[in-house]
Amino acid sequence: MASVTEISRIINELITLITTYIKEQTLLPLKRIGRYVGFGLAGSFFIAVGLFLLSLGFLRYLQTLSPFDDTFSFAPYLLVIVADLVVVGILFFVMTRRSLIKSRSVK
Repeated sequence: MASVTEISRIINELITLITTYIKEQTLLPLKRIGRYVGFGLAGSFFIAVGLFLLSLGFLRYLQTLSPFDDTFSFAPYLLVIVADLVVVGILFFVMTRRSLIKSRSVK
């Protein structure tokens, strides 16, 4: 029969083993993923701000043109919406390409 000191040593080793396993298998990968998520969110924010500023500049430019003065004053807004949808569609198409997804999963 094992003594009390031997049982407490085994329990301490078990606790140490469990905490080491949890740190290696869960916390470290979560920290690595957190870095990628942070960079992704920052990149998404800057792309959104850039698209907004480009759209605003394009809208202001279209509003200065003479064909859009009185009757067609709504047309610049529609053109900017269509241009933004085209840009978002291109970005979505590029992000969901099969070759891009396959090259990510190989790493």
